[in-house]
Amino acid sequence: MADNSRNSNNNPPSGTSRTQKAAALMASGGATTNKRSSTTRSSSNGKLGSRRSSHKSSSLLLSSNNSSNNSSSSGYRKKKSPAPIRALQEAVEDMEPFLARHPDAERAWHHLNQAVMRMDKYVQQLQQQIQQQQQQQQQQQTLKVVRTLYTDDPVPDPEPFGESSDPLVTLYKGTYEANAPSEDRSTVVIGDTWLFAGVWDGHGGTHAAEFCQKTLFENVLEGIRQAQPPSTPSSNGAAATAHKQVTAALAAAFTQTDRDYFQYAREINHPAVFFAGTCAIACHVDLSAKQLVCANLGDSRAVMGQYDGNNNKLKTIALSVDHSADNLMEQTRIRAEHPDDDDVLVDMGDHADDPDWRVKRIAAFTRSIGDLHLKEKNTSALFNSYVPPEQRILPRPGLKSKKTGITKPKYISTEPELQTVAIPERGFVIIACDGVWDEMTSEEAVQCVAWLLDKYSNQDQYHDIAALFIEQVLKRAVRRIAETYEEEEHLTLAELKARPCGKAHESHRALLHDDITVVIIQFGEHKPVKQYGGSLFNMLQNDAQPPSAHPNDEERSKMSRTKNKREMAVRTSIMDFWTDQIDQLQADAERQAVDRQILQMMNAFEDMSAQALKTLFVALDIDGNGTLDREEIARLIDQVMGMGHVSPEVLDLAFSEMDADGSGDVDFDEFIQFFGH
Repeated sequence: MADNSRNSNNNPPSGTSRTQKAAALMASGGATTNKRSSTTRSSSNGKLGSRRSSHKSSSLLLSSNNSSNNSSSSGYRKKKSPAPIRALQEAVEDMEPFLARHPDAERAWHHLNQAVMRMDKYVQQLQQQIQQQQQQQQQQQTLKVVRTLYTDDPVPDPEPFGESSDPLVTLYKGTYEANAPSEDRSTVVIGDTWLFAGVWDGHGGTHAAEFCQKTLFENVLEGIRQAQPPSTPSSNGAAATAHKQVTAALAAAFTQTDRDYFQYAREINHPAVFFAGTCAIACHVDLSAKQLVCANLGDSRAVMGQYDGNNNKLKTIALSVDHSADNLMEQTRIRAEHPDDDDVLVDMGDHADDPDWRVKRIAAFTRSIGDLHLKEKNTSALFNSYVPPEQRILPRPGLKSKKTGITKPKYISTEPELQTVAIPERGFVIIACDGVWDEMTSEEAVQCVAWLLDKYSNQDQYHDIAALFIEQVLKRAVRRIAETYEEEEHLTLAELKARPCGKAHESHRALLHDDITVVIIQFGEHKPVKQYGGSLFNMLQNDAQPPSAHPNDEERSKMSRTKNKREMAVRTSIMDFWTDQIDQLQADAERQAVDRQILQMMNAFEDMSAQALKTLFVALDIDGNGTLDREEIARLIDQVMGMGHVSPEVLDLAFSEMDADGSGDVDFDEFIQFFGH
């Protein structure tokens, strides 16, 4: 009777939950006189609940309170306690009614309960560690990098996966410069069961291609790390899921690399870096999933040569789409994105039957990494400060039209196109810049590589098929140059190779052909194919000189287009303009100061909210007419930015860039757009 009375007096009211009691106990450190009840009422339905269910809720909540920070920081949800821990918790709960009312017993029960909770927390942390290890193991199956090869690195092992790989994989890569230095770069990353190969065809300098060479694959890795790993790493389904993750990561990596390049350019803070760009193409070969995925921006290209069945018939499979201004699909897309811009695409060709389309009179490509002057308003403003009015990029991308309220899209896209194909048992992939495709069609390139493999692959001595392929591309270039330039009609391959790189003289290489970079991935063992013909076959049979026969009309037309493309590339090249005019400006300390001041202005308020900019605008608007005149902008630069040393010329330039509609004053929309919002 006494015991029942004691329990009755010390039980909490029915509305008091076990959570509250647990919290009180933790707060008191166990020195409490309240006796725990063996039963509690459910707060949800008022019915009497079992000790087991009520204890689960309180004990688990205690454990959750102690480990919630750890769980949230690791990114995992709180999981239920494992069965052995729950059984121990229930056993402790069952002991509760039999505890004597004694401080020592109460403290002992409290210590026991804490020990159970610590064990619960430890087991859950252990589960998280095991899960993380499983994720890392799954990722390592995709991410384990064995070797990375950049542009000038030789291939130490032509068969990186050994003779036991299925199919056998043989790797060739090479480059030949026409520019000084070459603007091409390449990246080959070899894993345990996969291979990544990318070619970066730079323009306007080496900055963007060099950046892609080191950064784009790192972004692929980062995308895979952030992806949800497969739940069953050893199953075939997991391999397929991992391949899908790689595909998604590869697509995202192109766009992310473009964003990263923008930040890199801002850190370097030099016009040449802002204006440089690169076309980009990359293939990921997954031997486990037997899949190859190709992603590209621009006019670099990848093609597959595949042997069909037992008859050894060779077929050409396109793995990419040329993103060039001549592409009708790209023209349709660009015009749809810029419906009110009559100058978004301009034919710069000299012949009506041979058009040379350019984006904003500049770019022969329609997608790229870099080329920030065609994507970002502040870089466009910087570009416009260097060129005469007729060459300026207007309207600048990123500016909002006062007439329509629509923000001007970027002129050059950063969204890659992807294509996935099955890896053939026998065949090869050619990944190359447009220095190859200026001289050969996709079918001709596939036939050329097949012919080289026929000739050299069965010999005991190793032959670099990539170097031999580049030799054949140069032979085609010699033939084209001799046919289209009267002064070069007797040109030989040896003479072309002896010419200096660069554009310093009209006879130098870069004025006659482009840089050439290629990666060739061979699958399976090669078997001879005898199906060649035409002028290409004649050329291949003549290792020393091009054939003497004159080209047919179709070949002559292609040669003419390539010649016009090279000449147009020289006329519109940022680097050519840079060499002739801007080098002198760059040597001028005053112009260097102008560049720094313009960029400093544009980035002055990038971290300021739109509301804060509105407050600043109102404070500057002394006359209260809702716009800022030149004097008020001068006050902003002098007093707010602290750039009192700005020259009148820089002030005029800044004001003209802010005054996007040329009205003579700057409204808030123009103000906020200039400063990055």
